Amino acid sequence: MQRIEREAARRKDLENLLDRLRSGIAIVEGLHDVKAFAALGVKAVNLDALRLKREELPVDKPVFIMMDGDRGGKAKERKAIDTIAELYPGLQASTYEKKQLLQLLNITTIEEVSKASRVLRKER
Repeated sequence: MQRIEREAARRKDLENLLDRLRSGIAIVEGLHDVKAFAALGVKAVNLDALRLKREELPVDKPVFIMMDGDRGGKAKERKAIDTIAELYPGLQASTYEKKQLLQLLNITTIEEVSKASRVLRKER
């Protein structure tokens, strides 16, 4: 019974997190990540497109930095923070949601967020 309750709480936490992500825009590493988030209804932009000014961030919505949990992802997270500070002074971006998502899904790469749709379908 406790396992069922834990899974129900996990699903609820995941749904709440996805709702929060859908309210804003995610900055991700690459095109695969953009597609993975799009499948969940989350708008995402590639860091390189943002740096090259091909994409713009809305200043009236939350911004989430969603890089992988590995060493390379941490370096790109720092680049994203620096890019936002340079292009959008005063705009705040959060990395907390990335940590929460990786933990809830027990994944290390953002490409694996497609696992979220399987978790939500399986537990219904």
